[in-house]
Parts: sequence; C-alpha cells; structure tokens
Amino acid sequence: MAYERKIIQLTINGSGGDTYTPVFLVPDGSSKITVQFTYASLAYDTTLYLEQSADGKNFDPVLDISSVPLTLVLNKLNPSATINIVNLLSMAIRFKVDFNAAETGSISAVAYLTE
Repeated sequence: MAYERKIIQLTINGSGGDTYTPVFLVPDGSSKITVQFTYASLAYDTTLYLEQSADGKNFDPVLDISSVPLTLVLNKLNPSATINIVNLLSMAIRFKVDFNAAETGSISAVAYLTE
C-alpha cells in the first residue's frame, strides 16, 4: 500500500493555553500513522496526548497495553518531534496540547503520513 502525506500549517500558541489540534482523518485500511510536529520558542517541554474517535465527534484518550495514555513530548530544545502509531483502528485522531503553563512558543506545522 502506498502512503499518503499531508503537511498542515498550524498556529497553536502557548499564550492561548491548553488546546487541541485539528482532527486528522485516518484513511480506510490505514494501520500505520506517523505524525511530526514542528515548533519553536517553547519555554517548557509541551505534552501532547493522543485521542481517537470512531464517529469523528466524540474523542477518547488512546491508552497503551498498561492503560497509560499515549503521549508525545515536544522537547523545548528541539525544533520537531515525531510519533509512530501502529495498529490503531480509528476513524479520526487529534492531540490534546498541554503547554505546561508556558505562555510562549508555538506549534507551526504537522506532517501527517498514513499507510
């Protein structure tokens, strides 16, 4: 199966407090998802919590085998962070963004790959 790539420009600022990314649809049959966020000027590390939806409207946390929420940490010292998601059966995903009380920095784009 060929992969599909989308680059989505974002304007998610730490000054706006905690928020959510846009919803990303998961193409039928996709079992592999890679998401790479680019960001700048974060005062603190920022935590993203993966959420999923079967109806595109109601979202719930994605949990690992030990019932721990799946997260991605944006290290303030790096310009990007990537997460690979395998075997997630879902119609849509999004990320809850926790700026950890930072009021500076922003997430500027996301590269979204599915296979």
